[in-house]
Amino acid sequence: MNELCFTCTTDKPPYAYKCGEEIVFAVTPPAELPPDAVVRWTLAGDGGIAEEGCCDAGPFQVRTRLNEPGCVTLKAWIADEPGSDLPPVFPLETGAGADIAEIRHMSHRPADYDAFWARCRAELEAVPPVLLSAVEKRPPDKHPHHKIYDVRIACAGGVPVSGILTIPPGTGKFPVRVVYQGYGVKSAWTECFPDEICLCINAHGIENDRPQAYYTALSEGRLKGYGFDPEENRSPDTCYFRHMMIRAAQALRYAATLDLWDGQHLTAWGGSQGAVQAMHGTWLSGAATRLEIFVPWLCDLQAERMVRYHNWGDMGRDAVRYFDLSLRAPDVKCPVSVKLGLGDRTSPPGCVCAMFNALPGEKRLCMVQSMGHNNPAPDARTWDVPDEIWENAYHE
Repeated sequence: MNELCFTCTTDKPPYAYKCGEEIVFAVTPPAELPPDAVVRWTLAGDGGIAEEGCCDAGPFQVRTRLNEPGCVTLKAWIADEPGSDLPPVFPLETGAGADIAEIRHMSHRPADYDAFWARCRAELEAVPPVLLSAVEKRPPDKHPHHKIYDVRIACAGGVPVSGILTIPPGTGKFPVRVVYQGYGVKSAWTECFPDEICLCINAHGIENDRPQAYYTALSEGRLKGYGFDPEENRSPDTCYFRHMMIRAAQALRYAATLDLWDGQHLTAWGGSQGAVQAMHGTWLSGAATRLEIFVPWLCDLQAERMVRYHNWGDMGRDAVRYFDLSLRAPDVKCPVSVKLGLGDRTSPPGCVCAMFNALPGEKRLCMVQSMGHNNPAPDARTWDVPDEIWENAYHE
């Protein structure tokens, strides 16, 4: 059965509000719900916004305002009781922002930030991006003429880059896209584009295309909760993310050596944790010509809850802060496109905007209404934020 969904609109584009201006969310639950169904909703946002309520399953409005530059998220869902026979309903996750171009990040660079990343770059460059192995694989039925390879690439840290390389049919040279994965333990994907080479790497340098039991054992064993070990996170040099970022950069360095690369278009692409790899890999390697990221994780980790909504606990107080994208953004010189979910409470839109505003060069921001951290709702709408929003705005 297909899930039903809420519809939600704002009384103006969600990026266009000003501080102090009332934000009005007009929400309509699915018409198929019985009249006794109950809707629950919560607001969470910058400046300490935290509200909740419930109502019947008819149209309703939620009103709020932001008194400082920032964003607010709205979540609504059907509060079905155990044993009820209500149809499944896609929860609403949406939001809006006020004076978004003026959102400043709260994170600051540790005193040894540059020295740490200089060590990472030196370690990266000490190992040439040579191919250790390439096992040709059967192409998928939908793309029978692609060449598919399971590849291992030499890298610092004792763990190779591990990915799936796909090459489209045809003659000549091609753009290349390097794809990075979000949090979790899984195989690299087989991504087949008609006119683009793709290298998708897994985040851990592990084997690809193994039975699920292999990945389950890793996720419940040595990779359980990776990146959050308090002992590892006492120092950025022992933080798990360190060599993940070095592998991300090595993948781009390898992509730039491909004979079939056109020499002009090399895109780093990823969402959530994949966005963290894509941005740090772009800077470390110096190879990417474009960065495309969505729902980027680890933005503005040191934002205090009463200033900017976040749900990371103390992550901004340990070594994970060295991987904060708000701190890396000022160093990224290639064109960047960023997509965020207006209802995302894992990568909150206020924190993502803070990172975006620190990007110095050509950039583009898309906001998706009715999307949280994962899949958009069936009625999701994408807003391309106009360039004039950033005219005369803050930048580092």
